[in-house]
Amino acid sequence: FGIALVLHQVDSRLRTRDEVYEALRMPVVAEIPKLGRSARENARILVADEPHGVYADGYRTARAAVMHTASLGFGRGGTEAHELARSTGARVVLVTSAQAGEGKTTSIANLAASFAETGQSILVLDADLRSPDLHLLFDVPQGAGISDFLYDPSSTQLAALARPTSVPGVKIITAGTQLAHPASLATRMGVLVDEARKVADIILIDTAPLLAASDVFDLLPIVDTVLFVVRNGRITEGAAQRVSELLGRFHVPVTGAILVGIQTGKGYGYGYGYGSASDDPAAQRRASRKKRRSKEREPRPPSLPPAVQPRPTSEPDNDFSADPVDDAGKVGVVGGAGSVEEFDPYAGYDLDRDGLASSTPSEPPIESRRHRRRSSG
Repeated sequence: FGIALVLHQVDSRLRTRDEVYEALRMPVVAEIPKLGRSARENARILVADEPHGVYADGYRTARAAVMHTASLGFGRGGTEAHELARSTGARVVLVTSAQAGEGKTTSIANLAASFAETGQSILVLDADLRSPDLHLLFDVPQGAGISDFLYDPSSTQLAALARPTSVPGVKIITAGTQLAHPASLATRMGVLVDEARKVADIILIDTAPLLAASDVFDLLPIVDTVLFVVRNGRITEGAAQRVSELLGRFHVPVTGAILVGIQTGKGYGYGYGYGSASDDPAAQRRASRKKRRSKEREPRPPSLPPAVQPRPTSEPDNDFSADPVDDAGKVGVVGGAGSVEEFDPYAGYDLDRDGLASSTPSEPPIESRRHRRRSSG
């Protein structure tokens, strides 16, 4: 136990939304369930392929948060960029993470599909010039792209580099020709963003991780908002605090964090249980077992004494059967010729303070009048 406690104290990785909030100083705007092995191995844009699952709902929640933040203001650097943003109405959202492998690229692809559901035109820019792989998710060849445009902006129109994807309403401009020193082009990102605002309603930019390269710093002042991706149990408290300091230095409006890779069925998080039953079979089984155990622990009502049943005559007029409770609140016995003989099943019993009949009658049960007539005859 002592060793486990020490390891827990030394391990500063963030595993809950409260820890992420405290370290990054930003709200967690969406929580994305952990994918199964088969889904991770077969890279897909699940918002487009499985739009009714909780996975897609998580990114829709992030979309709503992004649009709210982007509508409040713009990035605070570059007056000309601000004027262009106001005139076009386009919104530029930068998506980044602290380090590689946190789900940044997968998140931006699913966000693009989510925004496309609103009917707006979406342009995705793969500005991660060091390790570009966004084109793989959209199944688009690399070809000419951002690096080619930045190298000589006058040689081509940015709109001509935008390629359609398998997701309706979404186009992508790939990273382009790989360069030995991509940082040398970072200072020209302002031109790229200005031109992108003329191409689509929503521009989503995939960048290098914030703590891995300086390329992203040239983009921070010219975007409308930043969305930060955090993989559950990956980022440390120290790294998160460093990210918070960097974002605060540039005074960028930050929408918040997307927490990806969380375990479902743990009693926290957004929206779990509202998707289809196939979203998380393990969680469904746990919920079923919990419901069954809860039902078994429910107190059972005390058993009542058996109701006194009348003895039928040797030659009944008709078959006797129990009748539902009549207007007087007593059970009747339906006999022939439409007659109804009533009896009280609790007659002769003492009622306790809870209104339940005690087990020992104070007097013998009252026999039916028909039975008394047969006995006296």
